[in-house]
Amino acid sequence: MLIRFIKGNYIPNEKMCSNQWSIVNNLNTHTIIYDIFSKKKEENKFLKNKYFMLGSKEDKIKQRLNLHKKRRSTTAMMI
Repeated sequence: MLIRFIKGNYIPNEKMCSNQWSIVNNLNTHTIIYDIFSKKKEENKFLKNKYFMLGSKEDKIKQRLNLHKKRRSTTAMMI
């Protein structure tokens, strides 16, 4: 997976969008472009939820807490 961070707004052309690239904006602070090597929308959603913290600081904190809860529950089940 190829990940690039670009400051400011970035507008891709149609060819890039139709290819293997997806784009996510994060409050105009930076733009994350990642190559998922697949055109499937399900994988795109999965990667977005798993690897990228999007939104305001409060949302990021909530997402991190949810990740920690999920990790705790899975480790408890494994034990």
